[in-house]
Amino acid sequence: MTFYWNNGSSHQAAFKTWITTVVAAYFPDDVSVSVPNSGDVITPATGVITGTWTDGTVGSAVGGNNGNWSAGVGARVLWLTAGRRSNRIIRGTTFLVPCASIVFDTSGNPSSTFASGLATTNATLLSSVGSDMVVWSRPTDALRTNGFSTTVTGSSVPVRTTWLSTRRT
Repeated sequence: MTFYWNNGSSHQAAFKTWITTVVAAYFPDDVSVSVPNSGDVITPATGVITGTWTDGTVGSAVGGNNGNWSAGVGARVLWLTAGRRSNRIIRGTTFLVPCASIVFDTSGNPSSTFASGLATTNATLLSSVGSDMVVWSRPTDALRTNGFSTTVTGSSVPVRTTWLSTRRT
């Protein structure tokens, strides 16, 4: 998972709380996630790394469910923004894979209970970080200079199964 912030170092604690809550509630117990205490600073227009940030301590989270789970299958979060590029709304996506069986309803889709709980957790994160969580849109012009970031204004949790795929076989 890659997340972008206007001020990355000041939000590490809020992000660690979010990821710990999500992983403990929805991931199987043999999945662990680490949250670094440092990262790259980039220029939004070009994506060029201009420095690093450091804050707090390394965080980690372990899934809290010892039930069944399907490899490569889970859910996702859409991070909503008001930004547009070429008449398309800019959105970010976080894939939550693999999810424990408690996430899914009897039809195999993420349950509305899961979606509601995750939406609440997302709202808490967004409330904690204010307007500093952003979606970065990569440069698309020939000179690679028209990238930008736009503030996350909310989230949506689709009640559709998401899976990991690859072009490699």
